[in-house]
Amino acid sequence: MERYEEYLTIKDIACHFPWNKKDYLGNVFAASGCRVTETNQPQQLDWALIEIGSRWGINMLPSCKEHSRTSIYQVHCMILPPMELPKPGDPLFKVGRTISFKEDRYNGLPSIILEEGATDSDGHNMARVTYEHAVSYYGYQRDQFFINGDAGSVVFDRHSAFVGILFAGKEQGGIGYFTPIETVLEDIKRITGAQDIRIPFS
Repeated sequence: MERYEEYLTIKDIACHFPWNKKDYLGNVFAASGCRVTETNQPQQLDWALIEIGSRWGINMLPSCKEHSRTSIYQVHCMILPPMELPKPGDPLFKVGRTISFKEDRYNGLPSIILEEGATDSDGHNMARVTYEHAVSYYGYQRDQFFINGDAGSVVFDRHSAFVGILFAGKEQGGIGYFTPIETVLEDIKRITGAQDIRIPFS
């Protein structure tokens, strides 16, 4: 009986979600669709430019006093592009919807993801290979950098520089995969014809 009542509560929340227009985010101006770059080492792309009508939350980076376990992260207005590309072992951060503020280390090794893609002329499945940047746990800390719902989170460095966009991960392995912001911006320029891009994070 208790489980049945819990189910009814969840069902009621789900039904009222669109009725209260909470499913509406904003107007989409352009999007990549879920695809890969046409380069020697393909990378995942999944971005959208959306004009948000009313924002939930303050859209600001957290302070190091509130969240960071170390003193290496100093918050200020997010900058673009990063001062320098991360090096293996460099700390990276993100603020996700499921896991809020999280700190881990840049892996530095190109991570290969195999996915089922198209089929060949004989109808056999063809594996699609992409080369991704990864963030993983360090030391004895084996908690998760990514959980379902965190995709789309901004990945930034200790200087608050925008490094990339988190798009996937392995919950049990403590790994998160992100697309470098340079790759995203170049694709946005190619699709929209924009000459310059600024992100007003302040």
